[in-house]
Amino acid sequence: MLLDRANYLGYSARMINISKKNLRKELLLRQHNMSKEKVIDQSAIICQRIRTWELWKEASCVHIYVRGRIHEVDTVTLITDCFDSGKRVFVPYIGLKDEVSLRHISVGRNAMAVVEIFCLEDLVDEYWGIPQPVFETGKNQANWNDIELVVVPGLAFDPSGNRIGYGAGYYDRFLSEIQSTSVGLCFEENIFDVLPQATHDVNVEYVVTEASIYDVAS
Repeated sequence: MLLDRANYLGYSARMINISKKNLRKELLLRQHNMSKEKVIDQSAIICQRIRTWELWKEASCVHIYVRGRIHEVDTVTLITDCFDSGKRVFVPYIGLKDEVSLRHISVGRNAMAVVEIFCLEDLVDEYWGIPQPVFETGKNQANWNDIELVVVPGLAFDPSGNRIGYGAGYYDRFLSEIQSTSVGLCFEENIFDVLPQATHDVNVEYVVTEASIYDVAS
């Protein structure tokens, strides 16, 4: 049975003993059961909170995940804001490792590269149900050193910046290779006191929910 919000804090002391795999299953089910209206409303609040955030305003080049089919925080408003304010936008490009010629993060047979987009209409392809651009050699080449801020997806976060992601491990590897500031997005009900952490996990520096901006690096 899924934990309700009232049980989250009391449950935290024993959380470390729960495998990340089981917790991820529970969080995925919980997120899947969220109403579309709730996801839209809370995503809008989260995106507005980020748009007024000083670090967001100062960043000229950002990497942003593109939401998939599961009810996660929708980032389309942030991507649009980037175009409106003159920011460069980089998004994940997922494909078979042997077919991705750009610098990339490999996980098994698949790989995640980072490509630049110039409008929402560039997101015309899909991999695992996630919108992404069609890869074009040369056009999409991106210098990871240009990225100042990385917007990271997650099912849950805690005050130390620990994260429960979707299990592939792309962002842990990606964050370990760049020097950019990292900010995770999730719904407030998925902020835990403590989350289990593996040795290869990479913490984020900030977390934004519909209720607050958490400076977890301080």
